[in-house]
Amino acid sequence: MNLGAGALPVPWLAATWLLLIPLLAGLILRAPWTRLREPGRRHAFLGATVSLMLLWGLHTDLPPHLHLHYLGIATVALMFGWRLAAVAAAAALVGISLNGEAGWSAFAANLLLMGVLPAWVTCAVRRLAERRLAPNLFVYLYVCGAFGAALSMAACLLAGAALLGAGGTGAFVQVLGAYLVPAPFLIVTEAVLNGMVITGLVIYRPEWVTTFDRNRYLPPRS
Repeated sequence: MNLGAGALPVPWLAATWLLLIPLLAGLILRAPWTRLREPGRRHAFLGATVSLMLLWGLHTDLPPHLHLHYLGIATVALMFGWRLAAVAAAAALVGISLNGEAGWSAFAANLLLMGVLPAWVTCAVRRLAERRLAPNLFVYLYVCGAFGAALSMAACLLAGAALLGAGGTGAFVQVLGAYLVPAPFLIVTEAVLNGMVITGLVIYRPEWVTTFDRNRYLPPRS
């Protein structure tokens, strides 16, 4: 989901920028860049960024100033961690903003909604699963991957609706009503798509999924 130009009043847009600038600076400084030292991972990171840009460019418009689309950020967060995923989301959002698919004035709000929040939610689900659930491969694929993606989409939609409502644009009732039909479909499909992609990566390119601990989920047979 991304907000178009005019979705929020100027004071709220300014507030999102004031929140994003120090947050993004901290993410860039504290991001685990060492995970990209291997050439294959660097290429995977660039590919994930371009994939996000293409995915976010495919959207359905809802009045007023609202675009609904899949996120895909859960897969990137599991591949590289939530900080690097947020950086990839920022680069992807620059791309779709240059292409006219998102408003520059709402850049900060969109990055918080589409990148930072869902990436953090995905990794929070993973950390909780590692603490509370058995070290099983299907836990990683279905709980961390599929359920984490579903929860990240739900968080994005709820936060976006709350932001529009608090911003006083008069669109909250329309947006909430419009959510009733597409939201369950978006959440379920987000879970399925990310679950499928992360499963394929774990099988064929596990070295790209830096949060996947082979010793934990695929212990050697005795």
